[in-house]
Amino acid sequence: MKQTTRIAVMFVALAVAAGCLVGIHLTQPSKVNAQFVGATQVPGFFSGGVNAVVNTAVGNAGAITNPASNGIVLIQGGSVYCNTSVQSIGQSTINLSLSTTYLAVWNCNTEQLYVKTAVTGPGTGSTPGTPATILAPTSGEISLATIVCNATACGNGGNGSITDARSSVFFPGAGIPLNTTLQANLPSTNVTNGTVIFCTDCTTASACTGAGTGAMAVRQNSAWKCF
Repeated sequence: MKQTTRIAVMFVALAVAAGCLVGIHLTQPSKVNAQFVGATQVPGFFSGGVNAVVNTAVGNAGAITNPASNGIVLIQGGSVYCNTSVQSIGQSTINLSLSTTYLAVWNCNTEQLYVKTAVTGPGTGSTPGTPATILAPTSGEISLATIVCNATACGNGGNGSITDARSSVFFPGAGIPLNTTLQANLPSTNVTNGTVIFCTDCTTASACTGAGTGAMAVRQNSAWKCF
């Protein structure tokens, strides 16, 4: 190959390489949110979640904490029971304005997580006609927590507060409560095999009998068995 040809080939190769490099575009993330991965470990913040909610009665789903001296609160992910459906709350961060009080809620109708502030309602109490502020869940909303932000933070180190408002009806962290009844009231007709009821006065026996301290009654082969 002649020298001029080699040079031409080299220029073409360099041009192709340059074109490839020009086509590469690196995008820097515009925002990075830390994820709350546990009761005390919050990556991206200088300290752990000192006021993380750990409630065995309702579990950790929907628990809210503020692990740093600012307005960023963290919401733990998990399951929430909305009527007959089970929905999922994703781990999230919300940046709140300071010196404000909020109610954090999960909306079962739209499957959304958000916070809201108080609205002005009609007068109540001893002074009719005086406007009152109302901060409460509306239809389809489930309360998670009341968040009071002061001038520096939203519930960290005594600066403001986070008050857990989750109900075990929607967050049965320790298990799903069963229907209860007395042994004398255990149904005998129109009962499907596999039905489970907690019998509050049954004894643990192959057949459910009364005068006990409570047992799990399971319908098996058209009869109640207590365990």
